[in-house]
Amino acid sequence: MSRNRKQLLTQQQEEQEQQEEEQEHQQEEQEQQQEEQEEQQEQEEQREDEQEQQQEEQEQQQEEQEEQQEQQTVRVGTKNPVFVSGGTVPVGPPSSLGMLLLGRLQRLKAVFTLRVNPGVRTVSLDGVQQGDDALVKMENPYLQPPRGCILCNVNVDYKNIQLLSQFISPHSGRIYGRHLTGLCGRKQREVTKAIKKAQALGFMPVTHKHPQFMKDPNICSTKRLE
Repeated sequence: MSRNRKQLLTQQQEEQEQQEEEQEHQQEEQEQQQEEQEEQQEQEEQREDEQEQQQEEQEQQQEEQEEQQEQQTVRVGTKNPVFVSGGTVPVGPPSSLGMLLLGRLQRLKAVFTLRVNPGVRTVSLDGVQQGDDALVKMENPYLQPPRGCILCNVNVDYKNIQLLSQFISPHSGRIYGRHLTGLCGRKQREVTKAIKKAQALGFMPVTHKHPQFMKDPNICSTKRLE
């Protein structure tokens, strides 16, 4: 009895040690997971910081562009008329109309350049060149691709009896028309010629369909005949 008790005690101790080791392993795994989560959080924070920096740089660039555009806006203050595309705008001493026009031009922030010619001042947009309004050739967006039938990419041979037997009546041997076969005109003519040639050479029966191909699936829409 004493030996059995000792064995039981030793077994219990071993089980306890195993459980403690398993708990330690679990704790280590949890610590590793926590460390990985912290690393991921740090990476996400770095990404957010980089995105914020990029946004700030973009905002600075936009502000610089706006300042450049404001500097390049037209300052109207002369008595000579300024010719704009579509008509002339008389410019004189500052008035209510002139102030309104100036305000609208500044709001639109359109980039204009002054081209000084002898006796006439004209205003034109930057980057606009002659010939930009020329017609451009383009494909027809409503053009549909050519439709094809089942045999458009298939070579029709008079020796292929299994294929040709799909286009004849199983009881009378009559060749089906285009309203049943659904073929294009070119392939319909090829099929009829191949069937007649096969029948003339004895590869196909004339009055009925070969019994070997009776159970083949129907290609033609024979429901109209029923």
